[in-house]
Amino acid sequence: MPGQGCPKCDDGAYYRIGTKGQAWGAAERSMWLNQTRRKRSYHDEVLSKLDALGEGLVVHDYGSLSTAPERYPLKAVTTADWDGNKPCVLTSGVQGAILFLHTKLAEYRDSFNICVAPCVSPFGYEHLLAFLETLDAPAGWVLHLDLHETTDTDESEFMPARAAEKGEQYTPCEIPDGFYCVGDSRNPQLAFHRAIIDAVRVETHIAPAVDGVIIDEPVVQEGLIVVPAAELGLCCSLTKAPFVTTTEVYPDSPKTTPDACNRAQRAAVCGALDYVLAHAA
Repeated sequence: MPGQGCPKCDDGAYYRIGTKGQAWGAAERSMWLNQTRRKRSYHDEVLSKLDALGEGLVVHDYGSLSTAPERYPLKAVTTADWDGNKPCVLTSGVQGAILFLHTKLAEYRDSFNICVAPCVSPFGYEHLLAFLETLDAPAGWVLHLDLHETTDTDESEFMPARAAEKGEQYTPCEIPDGFYCVGDSRNPQLAFHRAIIDAVRVETHIAPAVDGVIIDEPVVQEGLIVVPAAELGLCCSLTKAPFVTTTEVYPDSPKTTPDACNRAQRAAVCGALDYVLAHAA
């Protein structure tokens, strides 16, 4: 069932670490970090797939996580023939972005400069935790896509822990069952998002509105909510690209599979690129 909560959070009362109503200190953060367990392999599921990329792509090292720099190098992939006269595209995500690199990027390399940062938080990827990374992005981007997934552990672990860290009470909620987009309310680009949703529905189902909302935000059209991206710190606000979105998909849904969700994320990238090719000046 989507949105099943941590047993100690289902009544909105407290999380297993810390004291109700009090923000975490160093001891609580250390306790939380020590109880996390690795559930995926960044090396096997990300780095090895980047090593297997074909010619015409350049893999860049742009840093590492200070907690374990040898285990967590940060990689970005760009088209080799970067051309200042082409529009630039930035996308992030993990398996959907990697699938795009291996199977679809060649179809668009003549039209765009493409930069893919497959995994900006490898610790979060391995431990199924969500972390927001920040960056300073140059001008000149025409398209910025952030491919996100929400898993059951977001609701059972990450969200309760984040609330507890701030000394706040967490109220469980349901994870939207299906794919949807989060656009910027200052630049909603409705036709652009419609093209993404139409491309994705071939691969997986679109999240339905419940009483006209998804995650308490009004649905402005099928599969789309819009929020003030910069004020909320969404990654898609970091560039000034005219076309931006954050995608969300729920791979734990009984109505789909993780593979279908990866294909859906790839379809979102292709749908966005096709729209920009057809409509951007």
